[in-house]
Amino acid sequence: SNAERYPNLVKRVAEGGHEIGSHTYHHYNLPKYPRATIQKEITDTDKAIYLATGKLPKFIRPPYGAVNATVAEVAGRPIIQWNIDSRDWATKNAGKTITQIQQTITNNGIILMHDIQPSTAEALPQLIDWLTQQGYKLVTIDQLLQSQEK
Repeated sequence: SNAERYPNLVKRVAEGGHEIGSHTYHHYNLPKYPRATIQKEITDTDKAIYLATGKLPKFIRPPYGAVNATVAEVAGRPIIQWNIDSRDWATKNAGKTITQIQQTITNNGIILMHDIQPSTAEALPQLIDWLTQQGYKLVTIDQLLQSQEK
């Protein structure tokens, strides 16, 4: 788990006002595993996030967006998916990531991005500037869900 490997970074991110959600411990395709394994993946990640931040994650996004009834039941919290795929995992190129998002962004968009290569981090400053200039408001998942309830 990245939360276990990089607790100081996770703490800093949380202190910066970002929400930390669970993405599970080993990045398994959860519906292919028994209930006990799914539970352990979630519990171990919750523990690592709690140790780093002092808070349990409110949300989970299962790897690959893979969910079935068992995963949803064991998760016991909102499962957050995405509706905009940055394709950063495939292109590994900051410019292509930015272009992909610019071409597919929508209101109430949840953008899928990863922390597995530097190009994603490289894209963020320019992307945030562009989104802000276009009038988009960047919010946490909690804020997004609250705005949709109104």
